[in-house]
Amino acid sequence: MADEIQYTDAGENESGNINIFGGMGKILIGILVVGLLIGAIIFAMTTLKTALLQVNIDFSETAQYSDLQEIFGVYLYPILDMTGFLSFLCHLYIVLLIIGFWIMAYQIGTKPVYLGLSVLFLIIVTYFSVLISNFYVDLTESPVVTELVSELTYYHFFMSNFPWFVFLIGLVGILISLINFQKPPTNEIKENELY
Repeated sequence: MADEIQYTDAGENESGNINIFGGMGKILIGILVVGLLIGAIIFAMTTLKTALLQVNIDFSETAQYSDLQEIFGVYLYPILDMTGFLSFLCHLYIVLLIIGFWIMAYQIGTKPVYLGLSVLFLIIVTYFSVLISNFYVDLTESPVVTELVSELTYYHFFMSNFPWFVFLIGLVGILISLINFQKPPTNEIKENELY
């Protein structure tokens, strides 16, 4: 049908309107999924290193390595010790999503109809963030999941207080949209005004 609105990959439809409402839902779910996924990867790396530390084979005939632990120490353990870097990537991901949301909020400030919808949407998203936070708290009651996210202390704090973070980030986004809406237009030189 010709009347359907087609969305591009950038989140804009044919008329140039920004699809912030679909993007915010993806941001909320993305924060939960990526944090749990990185927590699972860190848990698996830590468990694998613990299991490999208990395995040892003596290579007395070879001159380069004396045992299997020495080989693991050179080649495998440096990779398994990258849990701090993965934790940093998780936190960086959350910060970049917040910055991306604020950029989307700046873009919708050019459309006045979206300012009212943004307030309504903030209320709805805050409600869903309460559900996601409760789901996360229920997950962390399991000792396995608690072990998964034990390396990600900031993520645990962030997800435990997720509704407050979503509300404050959304409120700042609405303020950015309002500021962008109320800024005066820049001076433009028109062809008939050239001297």
